[in-house]
Amino acid sequence: MQPDEEGVPSEQEGHLRQLPDAAHQAFAETASHLEEVRFNHQKLLVGAGLVPEAHLANIDPERQVQWLAESFNGKVTESGFSLPLLGLSEEDVGLSVSSDNGLFTLKMELGDHIQRSARLPVGVVGISSSWQDGWLNITFDRPEGQ
Repeated sequence: MQPDEEGVPSEQEGHLRQLPDAAHQAFAETASHLEEVRFNHQKLLVGAGLVPEAHLANIDPERQVQWLAESFNGKVTESGFSLPLLGLSEEDVGLSVSSDNGLFTLKMELGDHIQRSARLPVGVVGISSSWQDGWLNITFDRPEGQ
């Protein structure tokens, strides 16, 4: 930065020095889409089975159920979720729940080629399912009092 005749940096050069910091901060404050990008990136990495991001789903298993439902344009409620599986019949859907150290995982087999699994939310010990008009409805089973 070149000082002016009095040895003081010019106003324009001082403005340029601070501009990147101010621009970054202004961008971060107004870029609401970044949180959505981060969320979608985490979802993609967990779905791909990458270990570092799997930690996020392990500490917040509700995310796995939410991502699973969203991937099929489904709906999530506190008591379970529903998936529109138009084109499949009830016989094309296989569901199983496994437990590992008290953590329950839902495995879904849809048709011949699609398999998905998701950790069930904390406190869920099983599921019940129903089929209605092309929609698979999963209800979480919780112990009495929860």
